Amino acid sequence: SKHNDGFQLNTVNGDRADSNDSNAARAQLLAKFSDDLKFTLRADYMEDDSRPPVATNFLNTDLSSLDFQSNRSYDLGTARSRLETYGTSGTLDWQFGGQKLTSITAWRGVRTLNAFDSDGTTDNSFEVDQSNLTDHSLTQEVFVSGSKLGALPIDWVAGAFYLHETTDYAWSLEI
Repeated sequence: SKHNDGFQLNTVNGDRADSNDSNAARAQLLAKFSDDLKFTLRADYMEDDSRPPVATNFLNTDLSSLDFQSNRSYDLGTARSRLETYGTSGTLDWQFGGQKLTSITAWRGVRTLNAFDSDGTTDNSFEVDQSNLTDHSLTQEVFVSGSKLGALPIDWVAGAFYLHETTDYAWSLEI
């Protein structure tokens, strides 16, 4: 968990920006059926509803100032930065006859919703009205390994990998 109120101050309306509001969790469960067979299940989730940093319009030559002017209101939800990631995976390990079979199945998802002011002024120019992404992926990996190939003492591995991913992305910039 990470939280703060923001490091930038909007001199027009008093809003704050560049804040952190994020939480994350991860869990893992191991099922050991025998010395030769086990299954591990993992899951994770993270959400971040932080207010984005904004472009700074320096009002004087003092470069230590973090003040900005913008007509994007955080209270009205027009400027936003939301990130959500989540996933799960399962790993099966099976040892038999001097060989090891491993199968890993995983699913991941990502969602982002963003809108922000790129120039830091009260003008309606260079404002990103939306930068929204949704991505889901499914992977499957299977491999077998061993330390002998017939009578030869050779370490070897053979396997296959599959990936299916879908991404939707919408982005618009007001100039």
